[in-house]
Amino acid sequence: MTYNDSPVAPTAEGSYAVVATITDSNHQGSATGTLVIGPGGPNWVSWRDAHFNEQQQAAGLAAENADPDGDRLANFAEYALGANPHAFTPQPQVVSTANSMGITFQRPAWIGDVIYQAEAGDNFTTWAALTLEVLNPGSDPETVRATHTFPLPKAAKTFLRLRFEK
Repeated sequence: MTYNDSPVAPTAEGSYAVVATITDSNHQGSATGTLVIGPGGPNWVSWRDAHFNEQQQAAGLAAENADPDGDRLANFAEYALGANPHAFTPQPQVVSTANSMGITFQRPAWIGDVIYQAEAGDNFTTWAALTLEVLNPGSDPETVRATHTFPLPKAAKTFLRLRFEK
């Protein structure tokens, strides 16, 4: 495949002529088209700027760890969950059975600058990573679940947490 007569893929914004040719003894053909590379997708900064005006940002209401709506979710968590930082956001759903405990949440499929982590622990010092399972791949928002299977003997208390990092 060539891009504007160059075998190197373009990396800058713009429109590029693309020619694809199949050269195989069993198949033949070619096609042309246009590859359009636009600006990067939404990110933390664009989300922050869309939700907070200059005065709110100057006052610290837009900081990653601020919680202007008082729902106990910091702005970065609101961003990671695709929520409105100015309205109450319910906490992710936690379900417990006799053998396990799980947490389910939704996240926008378009977010690419957040690392999602779920962890379990029997104290607030030591945490073990849990596997995140996307329940509805290809959907937006995605529904994600993390499940912790209780060890034997079962701890007196078990805690789950979600962490969001850049």
